[in-house]
Amino acid sequence: MEKFKQLTQWQKMGVIAAILVILGGGTYFHLSHMVPKRVPGQAYVYHSVAKKKQLYVAFSRNTNKAVVDTDQKVVKKAMQNEANFNAAYQAQVDNGDTWQYKVEGSKLTLAETKDGNVSQWQYNGVLATKNHLYTHGFSYQISQAGQGKVNNWTKFTRLDD
Repeated sequence: MEKFKQLTQWQKMGVIAAILVILGGGTYFHLSHMVPKRVPGQAYVYHSVAKKKQLYVAFSRNTNKAVVDTDQKVVKKAMQNEANFNAAYQAQVDNGDTWQYKVEGSKLTLAETKDGNVSQWQYNGVLATKNHLYTHGFSYQISQAGQGKVNNWTKFTRLDD
């Protein structure tokens, strides 16, 4: 501490800036590498970019399957146990709709197959806290509707049991 007092004002500001950069970078690195640990076996609510719609997503703990519904009760029930998850997933299949997900590094990809057509959303640069997934944007490819990129912050909020 004595040596810090002997530094000039500019040197002190440089030391403080370096500490902040190291802490900020370390935090960012940690949050971006937590995605594979925070997604499987959890359920989240996703608010659309326009904030007009919300979807509930349950991610399987042991497979790449996901249950996606506009009804929170369906997703919460699916998360109670594996049998309920499989039943909810099968109900989607029976309606001609399946969802899969993939988590790799700080990317989360959701893919929907409906009537043999595949649509996909890839959330890039995901930061995972205990209760949220944040992403600075995503790219999408909608079957028979085109593709694009959205550069808005998006948030998934974990559903509590």
